[in-house]
Amino acid sequence: MTLPSHRAPWFGPSKSRCEGSRPLQQRIVRALEKASFVVVRQGKHTAMHNAERNVMAIIPRHNPVKRNTLARILKEIDVPLDEFLELL
Repeated sequence: MTLPSHRAPWFGPSKSRCEGSRPLQQRIVRALEKASFVVVRQGKHTAMHNAERNVMAIIPRHNPVKRNTLARILKEIDVPLDEFLELL
């Protein structure tokens, strides 16, 4: 799975201070929460678990999360890119 090379609106922290704009890490966590993932713990990384799929996602809390890191997370939890983009 490869992510698009162009700069999409979901990639990278938002430059604006508008309400509703979130850094990428928070957007990833919120999208996975919509996919029935629950935050288990937070530290330098956010650990999320999905009981239905019995998988764990570890998301780094730095911003922006690199494209390859995001692709690897989605591959490990078996979430297609199209489905993830719909959750954003």
